[in-house]
Amino acid sequence: MDRQLIWKTDDPSLTARLRRTFNSPEPQRKVPLDLLVQASVGRPWWSSAGRKAARLAVFSRTTPLAAATQRPVTEELLRTQLGRLGRSVYQLRRLGSLP
Repeated sequence: MDRQLIWKTDDPSLTARLRRTFNSPEPQRKVPLDLLVQASVGRPWWSSAGRKAARLAVFSRTTPLAAATQRPVTEELLRTQLGRLGRSVYQLRRLGSLP
């Protein structure tokens, strides 16, 4: 007796799950991001973004920072501002500072 192969050409539940991954306005999963920041009056701004032990990007500024006149830079302000990663897959996990 000959064997016949049967091919499944559609799986509605799998298709629905996959469609949600690229049709959703928000990412289905978030990637934790760690930021290190160095910001002091008279010194250039420096920050680094990474996942676990891998560094993804380094941002720096060549001119020294001036003293704040309106609102001082606090950890809470940095967390709020730097945590705005929009609809990207990244989510701020940890914010650290350098001495």
